[in-house]
Amino acid sequence: MIEVMIAIVVVSFGLLGVAGLQLAGMKASQTSYYRSVATSQAYDMADRMRANMQSVTAGKFDAVTSALPTLPSCNPYGSSGCVATDMATHDIHAWLTANGRLLPSGIGTITKVANSNAFNIQVGWSEKCLNNDPSCPTGSATRTFSTQFMP
Repeated sequence: MIEVMIAIVVVSFGLLGVAGLQLAGMKASQTSYYRSVATSQAYDMADRMRANMQSVTAGKFDAVTSALPTLPSCNPYGSSGCVATDMATHDIHAWLTANGRLLPSGIGTITKVANSNAFNIQVGWSEKCLNNDPSCPTGSATRTFSTQFMP
């Protein structure tokens, strides 16, 4: 009888260890997913900028903050269409909205590098930290994916 109880205790500890590994694997998978989405979002905006070079040279993307811009009255998908700068506003609005929808507390910024044709695109989000992470005393941390490109 004692041997059975000892076997149950040993198996229980083994199952707890497996559950802990599963939890750590799920956390790493979620972190990887968020990084993948942030990377995709940054390159999405780079593609939008390349497609609208007229607005890039006009400075429409020089200092994009995480605040949603006011949408112009034109319809970029309708028969009336939009001028290039209005299309840039639509692109920025759609990009920031997607960041907020796809990532927890998702934000994005674009800044033009001084004396250059390059732009820094940053996508940020918030994620929970593991309990034993000393760099995360509040339980959540802001993560950022940043890329630089020249249209």
